[in-house]
Amino acid sequence: MTVFLYGPPGVGKTTVGRMVAARLAWRFVDLDALIVSRTGRSIESLFADGEAAFRRVEREVCRELAREDHLVVALGAGAMLDADTRDRLTRHHLVVCLTARPATLQRRLKSGATRPLLSGRNGREKLARLLADRAAVYDGCSEQIVTDGRTPAQVAASVVSLLKMRALRIRRLRQRIVLGHGLLDQLPALVEADDVRLARPTAGRMVIVTDRHVQKCQGARFPTGVARVVIPPGESSKSFGELRRVARRLVAAGLDRGGTVVAIGGGVVNDLAGLAAATFMRGVRWVTVPTSLLAMVDASIGGKTGIDLPEGKNLVGAFHPASLVAIDPLVLGTLPAEEWTAGMAEVVKHAVIGAPDLFSALERGRRFGAIEDLAEVIDVKRAIVDRDPFERDEREVLNLGHTIGHGIEAASRYRVRHGEAVAIGMVGAARLSEELGLARRGLAARIERVLGAQGLPTRLSGVSASEVRAAMGADKKKRGTQLRFALPAAIGRVVTGVEVPERTLMAVLKWGRE
Repeated sequence: MTVFLYGPPGVGKTTVGRMVAARLAWRFVDLDALIVSRTGRSIESLFADGEAAFRRVEREVCRELAREDHLVVALGAGAMLDADTRDRLTRHHLVVCLTARPATLQRRLKSGATRPLLSGRNGREKLARLLADRAAVYDGCSEQIVTDGRTPAQVAASVVSLLKMRALRIRRLRQRIVLGHGLLDQLPALVEADDVRLARPTAGRMVIVTDRHVQKCQGARFPTGVARVVIPPGESSKSFGELRRVARRLVAAGLDRGGTVVAIGGGVVNDLAGLAAATFMRGVRWVTVPTSLLAMVDASIGGKTGIDLPEGKNLVGAFHPASLVAIDPLVLGTLPAEEWTAGMAEVVKHAVIGAPDLFSALERGRRFGAIEDLAEVIDVKRAIVDRDPFERDEREVLNLGHTIGHGIEAASRYRVRHGEAVAIGMVGAARLSEELGLARRGLAARIERVLGAQGLPTRLSGVSASEVRAAMGADKKKRGTQLRFALPAAIGRVVTGVEVPERTLMAVLKWGRE
């Protein structure tokens, strides 16, 4: 892994980069200085041939740097305008955007003489246009560090802190959750350290379970010499057929009761590999490395595993906690946009349940994605599961949006993604809460606006209310014939075990049609 520092001109990338490299004992590279060294020409001279010509040289040098590790690179202020460069750097490396107010940048720049795009007259106006033109790229970086009123040493310390591993625990499940940039590259050492922590008498073989998409995007980072089981991507893999195939591959790989199943993938891989680990030789240890936002903040936490039946979702499964959950935000650099969006449904759900400040921040348009954001959302579920690991009472709040959501998934034959279905289900749950007098009017509208701002659907489409209601009949949370709902009473408070009159439920489902 390499650390790339990005941001507008005058933000201090080179100064901070040197300090970060010194603290890490990594090599420092100033991109512009390297380009000057390679070409034998000044930046101003290269720009004189046209910005496009300079960007071509810049792109080629960035490609070379993306193949190296343990560097700290100060990027030029426009380096990530190129989509190919942006993709290469964010796939496997940590990109940190340093930010500052325009007035701060102007004061630091003083003169644009050595900044080709800011040279000449009207420097303030040129800087304002440059910031506006590049705002989307700057804002697109998950890790942002504000430099206003801070010394370069303080900013450097903040960058270094991003490389430190965060650790959480669900003590009652003996589950350890670690977050850190680049953890996938450290997987064998993490698994071995976890093995020592559990005081296991023997360490057996390790087998990786993943899917074809993750294998293609992240397979080069997997430990070498480790057997792999690769499943088809998608919800259809949560089946008895795939469970049988995975189990037979574990036998062929020589996995014994002292071995470890390592799930690397999204929620489907997590649920299937976890159930395989729960049932293989009556239960073996497993480790999960979630690669989707949804899996990081929800599916991997708390020990639920399962597969689907035609009648409903997750109807066959077991509580079998992974001993270690290793969350590496760098893998999100290869996540398709639609999968990120689906994962934001679970982020919003956790905010509604137990992080009202985060919900308010999302209402104000705050971007989510920094490692501290992930830790905050994960901690909501971690704390609940630690108090109620086997869903006897309080853990039922985590089903917010899921009773309707699972019905939507089943009725659509899983064409609707889990996160999308949960988003629609959350709005429906909030409407039910209002109709039953548990919540004030307007709560559903607030939740719907936040979900919509994330690009999530909030109304039924492609399936009828009656089809969804029929699919909800197989929900595993019902008691006898009666469905029981988790409903939001307010942001930060969810009530569970609520029985809803049939007429009210159907009215809300029909209201939710597009």
